[in-house]
Amino acid sequence: MAKQVRITLPKLSEDFETGTFVAWHKKVGDRVEQGEIVAEIMTDKVNLEIESSASGTVQALLVQEEDSVRVGQELAILEC
Repeated sequence: MAKQVRITLPKLSEDFETGTFVAWHKKVGDRVEQGEIVAEIMTDKVNLEIESSASGTVQALLVQEEDSVRVGQELAILEC
């Protein structure tokens, strides 16, 4: 039985709370490996690359370019 894994925006520093979603590196149906870069987030200081926390197939992308995202927010769903 397949399980779902949710990719979320991690807390990367004490003062990091929100960012702006920049781009997806994958689309629905793509295979992704654990540790692979799947998205980019822009903060007021730096652009961050978001890695997949598991290997699987992208089932849903939950944010779009220019969306404001917060720490802990779900960005994508993988089926593993």
